Amino acid sequence: MPNPRQIRIEITAKIVAALEKDLLPWRRPWNNNNAGQHSNALTKKSYRGVNPLLLQLHAAEHGFSSNWWATFNQWKQLGCCINRRPDNVEPGHWGATLAVYIPVTKKAEEPDTDEKDEEETFWILKKFTVFNAEQANGPAVEKFQAVATVGDIQPDYEPAEELIE
Repeated sequence: MPNPRQIRIEITAKIVAALEKDLLPWRRPWNNNNAGQHSNALTKKSYRGVNPLLLQLHAAEHGFSSNWWATFNQWKQLGCCINRRPDNVEPGHWGATLAVYIPVTKKAEEPDTDEKDEEETFWILKKFTVFNAEQANGPAVEKFQAVATVGDIQPDYEPAEELIE
């Protein structure tokens, strides 16, 4: 299990590698019906912290347009399964690795009496893997997948041109 320092180094390396490839997720054009925050498909909660950036980098790398993600077991709960990893994707890189701080509470022992009096809370940095809706298949996954737009949709500038004239 990686320690928190290793997790932070791994996240930083992913961001630096994306910048070196000129993969800038904040320049993404919002041209589909699935625009918005990256969210969990089961809980419907938005991802926070550095995780939205990591998800956007992973989506850009693999060409995903859906903003819905879930763990392997969460997709299973929804009645879906994860597609097999393509041959061109390295093992361990099919899912997006995210980081989360989890609070852990334990009873603090008094050194003199060995009695457990107070509860002490500390935070542990853990990582977990999520998969995009486009990596899953099953009856429930359709509502989470982005609907592709057909052809180039050109905006109608006619009303604006008339107003300007």
